[in-house]
Amino acid sequence: RSRWSVCALVVHAGRPVLISSRLLGRPDTERRVIPASLTRAAVEASPHVDTDRTATSARELTRHFVQGLDDEIGRVTDFLVDDEQWAIRYLVVGLDTEESVRTAMVPVGWVSWVSSVARSVKVALRTRVVKGAPDFDGSLGAEARLAAHYGRSPFSVEKK
Repeated sequence: RSRWSVCALVVHAGRPVLISSRLLGRPDTERRVIPASLTRAAVEASPHVDTDRTATSARELTRHFVQGLDDEIGRVTDFLVDDEQWAIRYLVVGLDTEESVRTAMVPVGWVSWVSSVARSVKVALRTRVVKGAPDFDGSLGAEARLAAHYGRSPFSVEKK
């Protein structure tokens, strides 16, 4: 089982540094700030971005092809993060359908393989299932509609 989470954020403090998500509070979307329990000196002394080779940058995964069980589905365009636990919950996948250009949310529990070399993310879903997913509008029932559509993710980790 894999866990997709935000380990650190890149902060520009004269140079790009990594700030652990454990030191961050819940984002204030109205003020567009993320509270942190750090002094300016602590931020400036944080490790440089290039020091963590085990983590994959969300920016690196953006534009990766998303491959379903039967066909290519689209490309990763963004991520939806649970801002209380800093857990990455969904891939936002750009779809090019004959009808329109839209996005679909794919729970990360359906991701079976990621290749930086191939710039590809494989999901254990058929293309029609992803393309037929309900739109995510941020409303109260949106996540429940997605859960009902996709069912239980085979590779998911239970939310704490």
